[in-house]
Amino acid sequence: MTGPLFSFTNKNRGYLMSDVTSIKSLLVPTKSTVLDVPGFTGFKVTVNFLTRDALANIRKKANTVNFSPRTRSTTESLNEELFIELYTKATIKNWEGLTYSHLANLAPVELPDGFDVEKEIPFSEENAINLMKSSSYFEGIITDAVTDLGVFTKNSKQKSEN
Repeated sequence: MTGPLFSFTNKNRGYLMSDVTSIKSLLVPTKSTVLDVPGFTGFKVTVNFLTRDALANIRKKANTVNFSPRTRSTTESLNEELFIELYTKATIKNWEGLTYSHLANLAPVELPDGFDVEKEIPFSEENAINLMKSSSYFEGIITDAVTDLGVFTKNSKQKSEN
């Protein structure tokens, strides 16, 4: 079969799609979507799709190589703290609706008596990293979502970032 792969115009990229014959030219470096966190009404997280290459780069940055004089060989080990920080920064971009009552159901916390548990916790990279470190449930939700392309193609709120 000969001819163009596509026949519609992509105004955002500035070219006719009928002129595109390379898959590489169609790929975007990242794609974002808003994810409803199951079991937590109103808690939505903006996440980025994580490509295989992006995940490999994060692992590579978090690996350390040590030389053992006793065995005269090198060993690689994963710095888990650094990995979770890099992974969280790459995947979680924002959230809304995370309340202290939600947090109490995600991780062990101690709130003072009379504290307004419906107050929202603002998003910050530091808050996201701490939540990922302390809640295996939340970490599992994010990890499952960011490598599942279906999550990013089904959602109408998705955004491509260049």
